[in-house]
Amino acid sequence: MAHFPLIHSNLGPFIKNEDETPLHLAAKQGKIEEVEKLLKAGARDEATNKKGWLAADIARMEGHHRISNLLQLVKRHGYPLPSDIHVGDVDYWTWKQIDRCVEYGDT
Repeated sequence: MAHFPLIHSNLGPFIKNEDETPLHLAAKQGKIEEVEKLLKAGARDEATNKKGWLAADIARMEGHHRISNLLQLVKRHGYPLPSDIHVGDVDYWTWKQIDRCVEYGDT
């Protein structure tokens, strides 16, 4: 697995016991600018940590819905996103509805 240097980063130390990538750490800490830098540098949004979680999963669990939304859009459309696609803020209840639709295959 390739590791990407974090130039001018404030993410702290790499957490090896969870096998988290820099993208996981940026998502966990809610640092959308770092997430965008990492994606631009070629970070893989489909990489999972030791528990099998994507960076998007971690962002959503930590309440960073804008980052989770960005990573879900990147998963569907690639990076950079097409100009007609916007991240936007998504509230908690909207995510609960999205999760419910996904859980029941109603997408």
